[in-house]
This record gives sequence, C-alpha cells and structure tokens, in this order.
Amino acid sequence: MDFFQHQSFIIARVPRVTCDRCGVRLVTVPWSRPGSGFTLLIEALIIEMARAMPIRNVAQLLRVSDNRIWRVLKHYVDEALVS
Repeated sequence: MDFFQHQSFIIARVPRVTCDRCGVRLVTVPWSRPGSGFTLLIEALIIEMARAMPIRNVAQLLRVSDNRIWRVLKHYVDEALVS
C-alpha cells in the first residue's frame, strides 16, 4: 500500500515458541489473521473499498492479485454466514 505516494511494507519477525505437545509454532499476533498476509486494518479497508468499487480496482490500488482480495472477502462472508 502506498503511504504518501511511497510504497511501504510492514515486516515483522514473529517469534516461534516450542511446545512439548505440538512442536514449534509461530506466536499469534494481534494485528493479523493467520495466513492472511494483511493486517486487520488493511482487511477492513479492503472490505470497505470492495463495497464501493470493482475488485479489480481494489487489487490494482493495493498492488496485489484479485485472488488475494477475493480470499479476504470470502473469509469474512463465510464467517458472517456461520454466525
């Protein structure tokens, strides 16, 4: 995502922990959904942008494939249907 017309990335080294029962695992971080690749705030922005414009345009603005946008939307639609 661009930040004042400059491309920006958030890179965080997530600690690993060793569990006697389940082995080595990554720590769950509060700002991201496991496996998403986006922060929760960007996911919220994706949902709002998808309400207002075609998915292709959202993907172009975020410089990602439209498949990544669809996966985020599918996750939250599926979550809403289960609730």
